[in-house]
Amino acid sequence: MEGMAVTEIVRATRASLQFFVPEAWLTVGLLVLLVLDLGLRDDRKRSVLPWTAFGIVLGAILWAVPLLWQAPTEIFSGLLVVDPFGTYLKIVIGVATLLTVLVSVRNRELAGYGVGEYYVLLLGLTLACMLLVGAVHFVMILLALEMVSVSSYLLVAYRKTHAASVEAGLKYIVFGAAATGAMLYAVSWIYGLTGTLYLAEVARRLQTMAISPGWLVIMLLLSAGLAFKIAAVPFHFWAPDAYQGAATPVAALLTVAPKAAGFAMLVRIFYHGFSVYRPEAEAWEAIPGLGWPLFLSIVAAVTMTWGNTVALWQKNIKRLLAYSSISHAGYMLMAVLTGTREGLQALLFYVVAYMVMNMGAFFTVLALSDVTDRYEDIGAYQGLAARFPELTWAMAFFLLSLAGIPPFIGFFGKFFLFAAAIRGGWTWLAVLAVLNSVISLFYYVYIIKNMVIERPGEFGPVSSWGPAYRTVLVLGVAVLVLGILFSPIYGWTARSSSLVEAFGMALRAMGK
Repeated sequence: MEGMAVTEIVRATRASLQFFVPEAWLTVGLLVLLVLDLGLRDDRKRSVLPWTAFGIVLGAILWAVPLLWQAPTEIFSGLLVVDPFGTYLKIVIGVATLLTVLVSVRNRELAGYGVGEYYVLLLGLTLACMLLVGAVHFVMILLALEMVSVSSYLLVAYRKTHAASVEAGLKYIVFGAAATGAMLYAVSWIYGLTGTLYLAEVARRLQTMAISPGWLVIMLLLSAGLAFKIAAVPFHFWAPDAYQGAATPVAALLTVAPKAAGFAMLVRIFYHGFSVYRPEAEAWEAIPGLGWPLFLSIVAAVTMTWGNTVALWQKNIKRLLAYSSISHAGYMLMAVLTGTREGLQALLFYVVAYMVMNMGAFFTVLALSDVTDRYEDIGAYQGLAARFPELTWAMAFFLLSLAGIPPFIGFFGKFFLFAAAIRGGWTWLAVLAVLNSVISLFYYVYIIKNMVIERPGEFGPVSSWGPAYRTVLVLGVAVLVLGILFSPIYGWTARSSSLVEAFGMALRAMGK
């Protein structure tokens, strides 16, 4: 009997590993980078390690692509699930990491600091985010969330001789510890009341229980950790300092990868753990008494309004983009609130749009570090069009896309979000989001005015542009082309969102 049990475990593990190849590839890649960092001379590290990291991440993406057609499958005894929804986000996270590796090759902000540790942390963050998007058990969610957080803390404070980076990392850790503590306390209560930590089983047992008012407190505590990860109000205070203090490539990645993983975690927990799927309505409906949609709607409204309002007064462009990122978290929360496949499709589409336009804006800031020491000061962008028209055009594309102006991809992203919110019964929130988009135009256009209308500022000569410059130009074209030819991406989001419902029903039928 004991031998049979071991055989079953080995067989189950082998079956799980065939769906775990992207994460396993990244894990092995981490070890390879560590060995190379120990064995190579310092002058060789800067030429070998970045491209090794690039190849490892690219390999993980290629291994993930076939899984887009994989039906929802539980692996490792139900701790993780592999489905098109999670795989789609894993690919987005991998692409964001690839872009970050590219612009980090000759980044002046990272000069003088260890090379190997930096790329190991980038791969560690990517691995953690991929684990988080597939986690369907609270223990796995907490472990992956902490791995994301620790990697992020270290990356923010990576420039250890830079006072702003160290301070930002410390603030990030303090807020993260508080949010994690609140979430752990909530999970302990959930286990005590339901006797399980599997999300689908939590939902099944909640349907047979009397929901007491105490569950509202549990929802609030649980949401603290979730709001922290996506930088939603009131757990957003770390974001402006972290993005300003971190090296610009790190700040760009943090606005995309952990945020995408955080929204995947929101969908898994609130849909699979605290909702019931209604096939007749093709929508998820919150279990009566939990009240999480009302709470999230308030968070979404306050987040988008606070982010856009405070951004109006920012003079540091990285802080401005940080508050812009906070407001966009509010927009994306609307998609989660709808509980519909259309809402999930809009969320998945917007994640891609947000990655292209937001990372493009950060990389433009990075490219300008080659010609001015005041590249974080909005005032230093005066007359940029006269000296560097190609960067001006690209930056204008990114900012107009973030504001939701056609024909850029950001317009269609917001259109799908707002339409899904209205059809999902959240018309007042969609109207507020439109008003907030109008407010955002003021600070986005202010930057464009500085670049185009104002007299030229002081810029140094350019001996040779770094990789960030070429990446910016590619993303500038992409933000326009993808806005015109958005159908292929929208088609992939349709497939990736349609199987989330099937997954939820499958788990309940299994009685996990």
